[in-house]
Amino acid sequence: MAPTTFAVVRAQLQSTAEYEQSDASALIFEHWYDLAKDYTASYTPEGTTRAVASVTHVVGIPQMQQDTLLALDLTLTSYLPARLRDPSTTCTLSGTQVLSRGVIPCGRRELLRNAQKIFETLRTKYKFTAVVAADDARNPLAEWLVATGGPALEAITLSETAPAAARVDAFDTYAELLRLWAVLATQDAAPPALPTAAFVQVAASLTTDAAVRDAALHAARALTPLAAPGTVATALARVARDALALVPLWAMDALGTPPALDALLGRMRAAFADQTPARAAFCVTLLESLYEALLNHKTSRDLFLTPAHEPALVQLFATALATFQRLPTDGARRVLPDVFLQTVELRLLEAASPLLVRFALDADEYALLCVIGRTCHAFPDALWTDELLPFARSELAKLPLQGVSGSQRDQEVVNLVREACRLYYLNIDRVPSVLLGQSVFFSVTQAIRHGYYETERFTELLALVMHRHYSLGHRQVYQWLPSLLLPTVASNLKTGRALSEALGICLGLETSAFGCENAILASETSQE
Repeated sequence: MAPTTFAVVRAQLQSTAEYEQSDASALIFEHWYDLAKDYTASYTPEGTTRAVASVTHVVGIPQMQQDTLLALDLTLTSYLPARLRDPSTTCTLSGTQVLSRGVIPCGRRELLRNAQKIFETLRTKYKFTAVVAADDARNPLAEWLVATGGPALEAITLSETAPAAARVDAFDTYAELLRLWAVLATQDAAPPALPTAAFVQVAASLTTDAAVRDAALHAARALTPLAAPGTVATALARVARDALALVPLWAMDALGTPPALDALLGRMRAAFADQTPARAAFCVTLLESLYEALLNHKTSRDLFLTPAHEPALVQLFATALATFQRLPTDGARRVLPDVFLQTVELRLLEAASPLLVRFALDADEYALLCVIGRTCHAFPDALWTDELLPFARSELAKLPLQGVSGSQRDQEVVNLVREACRLYYLNIDRVPSVLLGQSVFFSVTQAIRHGYYETERFTELLALVMHRHYSLGHRQVYQWLPSLLLPTVASNLKTGRALSEALGICLGLETSAFGCENAILASETSQE
């Protein structure tokens, strides 16, 4: 494409005649594409050119650099913010002024999208890498992109008076430029100055158009490979205030970036009482973004949570809980935000870890204990053996021996023991290990010892636990039985009678009204 053709197109872009600007926008890429075809046909891996019969105009790397520079100069600098705001450059369509702050939207948009296609071609087609890659010689195209092309786009993206659509297109084009430079960075190409802080401020601004903010976030994510590790995530963590800006943080590995995590935790903590409402509101917003990210994670390939992130995640939950606990309750039971409980529950269902389970159990919050009760069916055996059942026994040991306390929290602890019996003994789709059986046996015994034998039918369940393990050939069950006869266990007449009844049911000397015989028969049948 001859330089005179670029001059013609440049003049056409300045016209206010009907469709002149949009026609010129399309013409630029058409001519550049024709030139690119001639370049690829005559390209050699050594970077030299060769004559091809079907090519009338042999194009080498220097010529391709120069003409690509001219094409990008037209696409990126024709509509700077001053022109976008100048009503005298507004085109007319059949005598009607287009209300677009001085430019036909399709013309401007096509220019920037043509620039995106050029950047993508330079990035993905290996024959074009040499056009922008750094080498020993001066590369005018690369230098122009750093000195002029990038700043021209940046000026539009950061102009608060530019049309929202223009800013979105400019952000998208800048993101494509950054993707190109991420590839060239492996070849020591000098990147443009990265506007990390400016883009993050746009993304976090609550007064900016949502589409512009979203485009700024995409551009900020494109900055990540070029910036120092964690820079973008940390900058966003310091200023993000709503879910739109916070959701991308999780995919940026905010949990695995200590400065970003520290910034979030610092914004969640309430050092003084008057800070608590605002900090609690931020905690809710942050948890809403995390909940959305967890839901999206289930249907996408983004892997932002690994076992290595679990300590940071638990720290996040613990900080939020500490802030919520500082809110006044007026004497009533504390009500934790639904999104907090839902996020913990979703994570427990998806990938329960000992650290998260221990946090929920040790928090001394009835609502979190209920969350454990709703999700424990998805836990592996190890969590029952190492966390849930030892916790239940320790909590039951604190209760008086006189009888059932009637506390809702105590009942929730007892429900954990019942759930273990249901999952591993009333249902026959799981085979309990000896270690799990021993833990369940002593947990049920502890519940009976504290009065839970009639209402919960733990007498029959204890018999079922013993019989199931005997049927599985676990002879260790004989080592559990003597504990039933200890005076400290059978501490009163009712408890001793309940334990004796359990042993009698197991031996077939007594019958049960709970239907455990059917469960025992089913387990025996499954062994056959």
